[in-house]
Amino acid sequence: MNGNLEKVLDFLESKTGVFVTVFTKDKNLLRGESNALFPENYTSGILPDKDSDKTYFSFSFEGEDYIGAIEGGDKTGENYAYFISETILKKGASDKKSENLDIIKKVLLGENKDEIKAFAEKNGIKDEKCFVILFSLPEDKVKGANEVLSAFTLGSKDKTTIFDKETVAYLKFIGEKDFKDYNSFESFATFLTRAVFEEIGALPKAFIGGEVKNISDASISLKQAISAREICIELGEKGNVHSYKEFLPYEMLSLIPKVELNKYLDFFLSDKGAKVISDGEISETVGEFFENNLNVSETARKLYLHRNTLMYRLDKIERATGLDLRKFNDAVIFKVITYLIKITK
Repeated sequence: MNGNLEKVLDFLESKTGVFVTVFTKDKNLLRGESNALFPENYTSGILPDKDSDKTYFSFSFEGEDYIGAIEGGDKTGENYAYFISETILKKGASDKKSENLDIIKKVLLGENKDEIKAFAEKNGIKDEKCFVILFSLPEDKVKGANEVLSAFTLGSKDKTTIFDKETVAYLKFIGEKDFKDYNSFESFATFLTRAVFEEIGALPKAFIGGEVKNISDASISLKQAISAREICIELGEKGNVHSYKEFLPYEMLSLIPKVELNKYLDFFLSDKGAKVISDGEISETVGEFFENNLNVSETARKLYLHRNTLMYRLDKIERATGLDLRKFNDAVIFKVITYLIKITK
């Protein structure tokens, strides 16, 4: 008999004291000792039989159909039979769901090419471009977030899985019709973070990997999403949605010897400029200014500042560094400087 089913039945007996005799759907004995004679009119469902003082019931587990028999051919036996059959069914479905989540995680990690190929064939996935998003939340919110996110995969080839105790992974196929409603990976991730927040009251942080040509390369996108999360934490970046591509300059700079990077830093930054940049208030202001795409009014609103106060701080940065952050090119240089400071520490 199925070993997993045996474990479930042993567990139920330990909780209820009821032993379940099991037969195949063709009424061949699998578990227990029984000389049970099935009532002539029994085919399926739950049937209390007073003559044998047993209750017979049909149930399914992991895709197989069985017949169970327990002592008591009365209403009590019927109630137990209903409870046991429902518990077995739910346990089998739960185990199957867990197994599917494990397979998705293996696919994302790229551990076994044969498993990936079999998974793709089973789900009708061919050479379709895709990318991975990691959603980070408090541990007690992860299960709920996965349930919300998985609802958006219904009717598509997209998949979600609990990746670790604080992360849900979302595998998105670019060819799906729903994705055409979004201008970018970031806008799609933003939509999902808001959907999760509305449902469970927790706003996740989303980290987006790059586009890859097919599911066999999903592990590349996953690694990029993980890198984005690590760099974001290291830099203390604001905002809830970040992509790997925005941190590419940081990764590229980190490959250069620190001796060379220090030369660039000395060129860009005076002692006065370094002092201003290290100021906590200024750092918070710049972070919010960048997060709001150099929009003065929106930044002032988010920081609860008068517009003139914000302009004063931006002028202070310009006097110290020679960079006007309201100009795109100067903002880019300033960002590079902050990267250089972090890498050369």
